[in-house]
Amino acid sequence: MVLVLSLDASTTTIGWALFSHDNGKDIKLIKHDFYKPPKDGSIFERLSITKKYICDLITELEPDDLVIEDIVQFMAGGSGAKTIIPLAVFNRTLGLSYYEMTGKQPHLLNVMAIRHTLKTNKKLPAKEDMPELVAKHLKIKFPYFTKYNKRKKKDEICPEVFDVADAMAVGLAFIKRSSLSV
Repeated sequence: MVLVLSLDASTTTIGWALFSHDNGKDIKLIKHDFYKPPKDGSIFERLSITKKYICDLITELEPDDLVIEDIVQFMAGGSGAKTIIPLAVFNRTLGLSYYEMTGKQPHLLNVMAIRHTLKTNKKLPAKEDMPELVAKHLKIKFPYFTKYNKRKKKDEICPEVFDVADAMAVGLAFIKRSSLSV
């Protein structure tokens, strides 16, 4: 069995998922969660704290592969340099952490490759579709988590659900794509 740790990294939330598989078969979601990088402090303090979290996670989970959703380098009308540069720094710091610990390159998978790999029809899935889409591929009920909104007096889906779902999509697409090339 091969263990794959997949990350959807941003400066606000890092979703992660751990999978096991046997050459792309018998894919199982083992664990998943999210981490909130600190908002306060210099970029170096924030990176250092986040790097330590990822290093501890890698030590605990002992993945054979790490796959990270690659950054979007340009999107007309999308995020500007002020958003993309910190995102890129966090993204590459997480990959570097894995490389320093294992001597192995992390795998980078762009969002279009992920969506094309997981789509179930001709239409590319949207970010909001990811929880149910990965659940369908894994044949599981998606593990939504909620928090109580006092103002609305009801439970609401936590926004971090979508970061975790994206991390699951990254890992699942990587496993599916890797098994095709074997």
